Amino acid sequence: MKNDHALKKKRGKVPESLLLKALRLLTISPKKGLNFLHTLELTYAPNVLVYFNMGVVLLRLNKLEEAARYFEKTLQLKADYEDARQNLGLIVRTMTILNKKNTETDLEEMGTLADYAREAELFELAKIIGTLMVDVDKEKMRSLNDLGLTFQAQKKFNKAIKYYDIALEIKPDMFEALANKAYCMMLTDRFDEAYKLYEKSIEVKNDFLQGWYHLGYINIKRENYPEALKCLDKAIELNDEYYLAWFAKYDLLTKMNRKKEAERCLNKATELNVEYAVQHALGEGKKTHTTNMHSKPRKTV
Repeated sequence: MKNDHALKKKRGKVPESLLLKALRLLTISPKKGLNFLHTLELTYAPNVLVYFNMGVVLLRLNKLEEAARYFEKTLQLKADYEDARQNLGLIVRTMTILNKKNTETDLEEMGTLADYAREAELFELAKIIGTLMVDVDKEKMRSLNDLGLTFQAQKKFNKAIKYYDIALEIKPDMFEALANKAYCMMLTDRFDEAYKLYEKSIEVKNDFLQGWYHLGYINIKRENYPEALKCLDKAIELNDEYYLAWFAKYDLLTKMNRKKEAERCLNKATELNVEYAVQHALGEGKKTHTTNMHSKPRKTV
């Protein structure tokens, strides 16, 4: 009787404090977090969050078959767990690609999966798919650009630049590779190189909104205020609701001591994005001013 009671206690509900501990461990070390979750799995009754998070960690570690098993267990306990269903679908579709001889007809599906993996920060998986894309893509440039985007998302900018450069060797006026390389150059404080690349990308695509904005931003850093104003005005002409350009123009006009005009720009920018206005006021906005990710359109997963 005593043993039965002990067993019942052992397989009881997972305490919330231990679930929180598991989540904290996962942020410090995925492997330690996974080991702790495995202990919870063996010690307590089946738990949706334990199974789901084990699936997520295994997916991040690129252990696809094991991850699939835990997402299946999650869905057995909670059939409407949409994130588990989507992750399981991603794994099934990815394993289909990995286990077949791919051709160019598979590039659309591979690109969709790579995009999904990148957005979910499953970078190793995105790299594997991206490498396969380069292997089967006869023209190469688009796939090389996509592989560069994965390294860019990881903030491995020099590695990303390497792939953009290979794409540009094949097609020197490839807009996406030019723009993405410029972005990486700017984020690594190579402003002169970034500026030239943004100018070239605008020659290829004159309505490149973020290109005009970033030319304005770099000119502000160079204290070339008249040129900065021209570039920001062009960005605003292309999209009157581009709040980043309005905030940049506010900063610029303030530096130029044109305070009334600056105030109007700030009011417009705040109208468009109150949340960013708060960040801006707290000095946090400049950390997020850079936005130009370019890839060919993909179908949604």
